[in-house]
Amino acid sequence: MEAILLIGVLAFIYSIIYLVYHFIRKIRYPEKQLSKKIFFPFFIGGLILTIFGAPFADSGSQAKLNSALEKNAKITKENKDLKASSSLMQKEIKKLKNDVTDLSKKLSDSSNAEQQLKDQQTGFQKEKDDLNKQISDQQTELQKEKDDLNKQISDQQTELQKEKDDLNKQISDQQTELQKEKDDLNKQISDQQTELQKEKDDLNKQISDQQTELQKEKDDLNKQISDQQTELQKEKDDLNKQISDQQTELQKEKDDLNKQISDQQTELQKEKDDLNKQISDQQTELQKEKDDLNKQISDLTSKNSDLQNQVNSLNSQLASTSTTAPQTSTATATTSSSTSGGTEIFANCTQLRAKYPSGVPEGHPAYNPALDRDKDGYACER
Repeated sequence: MEAILLIGVLAFIYSIIYLVYHFIRKIRYPEKQLSKKIFFPFFIGGLILTIFGAPFADSGSQAKLNSALEKNAKITKENKDLKASSSLMQKEIKKLKNDVTDLSKKLSDSSNAEQQLKDQQTGFQKEKDDLNKQISDQQTELQKEKDDLNKQISDQQTELQKEKDDLNKQISDQQTELQKEKDDLNKQISDQQTELQKEKDDLNKQISDQQTELQKEKDDLNKQISDQQTELQKEKDDLNKQISDQQTELQKEKDDLNKQISDQQTELQKEKDDLNKQISDQQTELQKEKDDLNKQISDLTSKNSDLQNQVNSLNSQLASTSTTAPQTSTATATTSSSTSGGTEIFANCTQLRAKYPSGVPEGHPAYNPALDRDKDGYACER
């Protein structure tokens, strides 16, 4: 009877190991199908033999069964750890996406600053046209102011070049940081793949060792069966009588067992489909986020190029302004300090500091939001 129990336990353990091995291969090869000719005969036969021989089992067989169940629980825990690692990688990708959004917002602010500077240049051109009518009466005075204007234009060009260099440096630093984070993400994915491959190899080795051990136990079992054939023949006659009495009960238990097996198969199939769907969704989402990241980097490069073109265009306008001596001199005379309805207008901080060395606060007639670069409510402060 102990031999029957041992055969049943070994068949049941083999079916469980085969099922776990199939699920591991299913992750890498989704098209693989469970071999019903291998799994169900071992599973059902092992379960029936185990139930039939359980009343005659000794503590040694029970210990082996507990050991096999512990190994099965350990494999399940390793699968849960793998899912947790996948969730952590998902959070890191989301963080990278938020950093890219912040970068886009900063570039948008830079574009707004360039637009304000362009509006100031348009107003400058309008005042220049009005002052052309007064050139004939102010030639002597305007010659002196021309020199001041050239100096101010040089200061503006220097300041614009400095801001341009700072902006290019920020963009370069952010692109370097994005590339570094991307490399770290690729490294983490590579490490996880290496770890999964290592776990797979270890599992294959364990399965190979268990198969060798099972083969050895099978040989020992065949030897025991050969020695016990005479005794089993006698017990067989007794069992035939007991079996005839227990057939009705076994048939009922068999029906219940078949129903449980069917329910378990349905549940296993459902878990298998959910796992495949999660893996497919994660792969799709990773590919989509990768494409979005590449698209954002391309957009940033395009915006940087547009910003460079705008700065070059502005420099060209300033250069052309400096070549028209009489006209530019007149422009400075009006832009340096003009009053309209109680409001003083200055083209830049150099002109404003000439009258207000410490700058002006918000609410002052000379306050201009375009000259308040740090947005602290105080324009052109030193």
